[in-house]
Amino acid sequence: AQAVFIFLVLRKAFGDWTALLGAAALLLGGAGSDIRVALETNQVVAFNLAALWMAMERRWRTSALLAGLAVLFRPDALVFALPLGCLCVLEQRRKALVPAVIFLGVFTPWLLFATHYYGTPIPLTAATKFQRAGVSAYALHIYDHFGTYVHPGRPLVRGLLWALGIVGAVRLFRENRWYALLAAYPFLHYAAYLKLRPFTAHTWHLYPAEAMLIVLAMVAVGAMVEGGPRWGRWAGGAVASVILLSTTFYTGARVATHHDSQWTGGRDRAYREVATFLEAHGSRDLEYFASVEVGTIAYLTDFRAMDLGWLVSAPGELLDEGELRWLLVDPIYHYLVPDGAPLVFASESGGFRAEVYDLWKGNPDPESPDRIRGADWGL
Repeated sequence: AQAVFIFLVLRKAFGDWTALLGAAALLLGGAGSDIRVALETNQVVAFNLAALWMAMERRWRTSALLAGLAVLFRPDALVFALPLGCLCVLEQRRKALVPAVIFLGVFTPWLLFATHYYGTPIPLTAATKFQRAGVSAYALHIYDHFGTYVHPGRPLVRGLLWALGIVGAVRLFRENRWYALLAAYPFLHYAAYLKLRPFTAHTWHLYPAEAMLIVLAMVAVGAMVEGGPRWGRWAGGAVASVILLSTTFYTGARVATHHDSQWTGGRDRAYREVATFLEAHGSRDLEYFASVEVGTIAYLTDFRAMDLGWLVSAPGELLDEGELRWLLVDPIYHYLVPDGAPLVFASESGGFRAEVYDLWKGNPDPESPDRIRGADWGL
C-alpha cells in the first residue's frame, strides 16, 4: 500500500520514472519494511500517504479519516496530520470543520477511554522510553541508521543517500505545498524523536522518516534519469540500479534467513519451547512469570506475566493475582537473576538462548523460607 500511494502521489506531478523509483525503493525494502511487518509503523506510513493522496484529490473527509487512523495507531503520526490539517484549513476554510470532526472522532474515544480506565491517555510505553538517550547520541543514531537496509556498514553509501535525500526534498519543496509536506515529513519525524529519544535499539521508531527519506533520495535520482544531458541520465540510471540492486540483495538475505535468525525465527522457537515447559510444569491460576520480553510466552500460554522492561507492567510492582514463580531471561539479562535461583530449563535456537529460573526452587509450600519472593527480590 505504501508503494502504491507513493507512486500515485509522485506521478501526479513528476514523470513515471520518479514515481517508479520511489515506489520500488519502498517495495524492495529500502527502509526495512519487510522486518516491520508485525509492527504498526508500516500501516501508519500507508495511512499518511493515502491521506495525502486523498487530500490532493480534494477528498478531505476520506483524508481526515485516514489521518485519524494513523494517529490512532501511533500518536507520532501527528507530525504529518497537523500540517495536513493546516492545508485543509487553508483550502477549505469553514468547510474544514467537517474533516476536523472526522479526524478527532477517530481517536478521541480511545483517549477518553484510556484516561478513564488507566488514569492517563499517555501510554506506559511512551513514559518508559522517554528520553533514554542524549541528544547528540540520538542525533548520531539517526544519521548512522539511515541506509542500513540499502547497504549496511558503508559510510560512503550512507552519506550519498543523505545527500540525495536532501536534494530530493528540495525538488519536492519547490513543486507545491502538497509535495512540500511530503518533503518535510521525514525531518518533522526526526525532530520529534530528537525530543522523545527512546532506546536506540528500538530502531522501528525511525521507520516513517527513513521510508520517506529513501523515497526522497530516489526523487533526486529520478530528476537525473528524466532530464538533463545524456551523461546525467546514464549516471542517474547507474545510481538507481546500484541502490535498488543492493537493497534487493540485502532484503533477500534477510528474508532467506528469517526462519533461523537470532531475533526472529530463533527467538520464536526458543520461546515456544519455554511456553511448552511452563504449560507442563506450572499453573496459570496460581503462578505468573517475569521477563523483559513477555509477549510470545503470554500469548502461547495465557499465563499472567510481569514485564521487566516496564513497557506494560507498572514499574517495580508485582501483579495483583497469583505469585511470581518463573523468571525468564536471555543471557544479556543475567543480572536480573537473584542469587540462589536454580536454572530449570533452557532452550537455544538460531543463536538465541532463553533460560527459565524457578524462584520457588521446586518447593510447593507457600510458607517455605527457601522460596525467593518478588517482594524480597527488590524489583
